[in-house]
Amino acid sequence: HAPLARAARRAAARLEKGDPASAEAAFPLNYCSDVLGTRHFCDSLAKYLGRAYGGPVSPSWLMTTGGVSHGLDLATAALSRPGDTVLCESPTYFLVHQIFADHGLRIESLPTDADGLDTCALEARCEDSGKPPPRLLYLVPSHGNPSGATLPEARRSRLVELARKHGFYVLADEVYQLLDWSPSGPPPRLLCYDDPYRAMKQSTLPTSGGSGGDGGDGDH
Repeated sequence: HAPLARAARRAAARLEKGDPASAEAAFPLNYCSDVLGTRHFCDSLAKYLGRAYGGPVSPSWLMTTGGVSHGLDLATAALSRPGDTVLCESPTYFLVHQIFADHGLRIESLPTDADGLDTCALEARCEDSGKPPPRLLYLVPSHGNPSGATLPEARRSRLVELARKHGFYVLADEVYQLLDWSPSGPPPRLLCYDDPYRAMKQSTLPTSGGSGGDGGDGDH
């Protein structure tokens, strides 16, 4: 517990010194003036995630929530309405069905195997004209809860293609993305297979050599 104790002492010292970035005086009544989270925290988190993910992360993309379940609740409220269909891998996070049920969604399960969500089954479901089109797809793509499976790159790419083709939103619960000790590391986040993001990531790579040099192909 020594590292945690040292961190707590440093944080307390900053508060006592009135550090403008962290002083309690910056938060009237201890409430945050920005509903997405304090600017200093979001800026710091974006820098950390950018380094950890190896790609651009903007503070404007981030929102502080009371945990994964709270975030899922907010996303579901924003992206769906009662009667919509949500697809979930089976088995899945044990609290998520109740969150979707509370929003009046129709819940359908999709099969999984040792590599996670069966994207062939997903494609068959999306093309089934006898069922309503899905509005949402929820999954834990890296170190799935409770299966432990990690979705391979080919399936990630195919999943994003299907989402674009059939117009549903993917709620990617990537809470375990950075908890990986394998030699090669986990596959890139699902966002990285989305064309607009890949184009933006490419544009942020540094140039090398002379004028107009290309810093790489963006696949890192």
